Amino acid sequence: MSSLQGTDAKGDGTFSGEAGGMIKAYNNKVVGASSLIYANSNAGTQSANAKSFDAYLAAKRAETVPSTYKTVSGGTVYNNFDTKYDLGVEESAITAVENVPTVVKATAGRMNGGDFKWTFSDSDNTKYTIDKELKQKVVDYKSSLKSIGGNGSKQSVTKGSSEATQKTDVITIADKINGTTSGSGSTGSTESGSTGSTGSTESGSTGSTESGSTGSESTGSTESGSTGSGSTDE
Repeated sequence: MSSLQGTDAKGDGTFSGEAGGMIKAYNNKVVGASSLIYANSNAGTQSANAKSFDAYLAAKRAETVPSTYKTVSGGTVYNNFDTKYDLGVEESAITAVENVPTVVKATAGRMNGGDFKWTFSDSDNTKYTIDKELKQKVVDYKSSLKSIGGNGSKQSVTKGSSEATQKTDVITIADKINGTTSGSGSTGSTESGSTGSTGSTESGSTGSTESGSTGSESTGSTESGSTGSGSTDE
C-alpha cells in the first residue's frame, strides 16, 4: 500500500505521511482483507480506482506498469526495475504462493521467541485504527541486549550463592584494530607485533597468540586458540 492514498486515505492514515511509492502486485493470495484497492482491477474489496489505489495488479510477472499510474503524493511512477534487469532469480526457484505462510512462519520472529510478547485476536484483523495499548508497550520497551558484535560496556555478572562478581571487559572492534586497549579477564592471551604493527595485551577466556610484521593498511593475522584474541595489522 502507499502512503496518503487508497486504504491509507480511508482512515486517519497510519503510514509515514511521506510521498507514496508505487506498488506492483502479482500472484498474491489475500485473505480477509477489509480494504484492498487496485488501480486497474475490480479484484479488490471495491472497484478499481486509477487515482487513489493500494497497488497496480499485474496479470503476468513480466507485465510493465504504465507511467500513467502515479501516486497521489509525490507523483511517483513505477520504474519497472523487475522487467528491465536480470534479478538473478529463476522463476522455478520462487516459492509457490500457497507455500509462503509455512516458509515464513518456520523462521519468523526473534530467537527463542524474544522478550516482547503480544497476543493478537481475530478482531484485530478488521481494525485499522492504532492499537494504543500495543503502541504504548512498544514505546515503553527496553531491550535486554547487552552487546552486538563484541561491542558493549563493562558488565558485572553475579555467580551463584557466593555472589562473586566477575568483571569482563568488552573490547571494541576499533580497539582491536588499533591495538590500543588492554583488558583483564580470567585466563590470558597475548598479541605482539614487530615494526609498524599494532599490538595489545588482553585477557579473555582461553589463550591465543597473534603476531604481525610490517605495518600496512590491510588487516590480517595468524591465529591459534579459540577466544580472547584480537586482530593485528600486517
